[in-house]
Amino acid sequence: MWVWVWIKAFFHTWYFTVAGIMGILYSIYSGIPAMFRTWDFLIERFRDEPVLDILREQNFMAKELRPPSFARRTSLSVGELAKKLNRTHQSIGKSIKRLKRKDLIELYNGGIRLKD
Repeated sequence: MWVWVWIKAFFHTWYFTVAGIMGILYSIYSGIPAMFRTWDFLIERFRDEPVLDILREQNFMAKELRPPSFARRTSLSVGELAKKLNRTHQSIGKSIKRLKRKDLIELYNGGIRLKD
């Protein structure tokens, strides 16, 4: 009689252990992509958007505030962007790589500008 009690207890322990392991594995499997999406959103929001804002502002000033004969857009260097955003050259370089990968900016006359 006591053997059946022992087997029943072992089965319940084994069964719940497997269920727990499967639950943990599923949480890891579904949680990692969400973590990366959140990380990408935060990087884009707090690192890349300020660079784009400055480039948009520069583009607006070049098109709207200058006479038509001087309406060609100028580009900004990494040093100018770093100074305006109070960030390091390396940080601006990483943002430029990400924005270039998204095809939002281009290199122009030794600097960076928005794509047409």
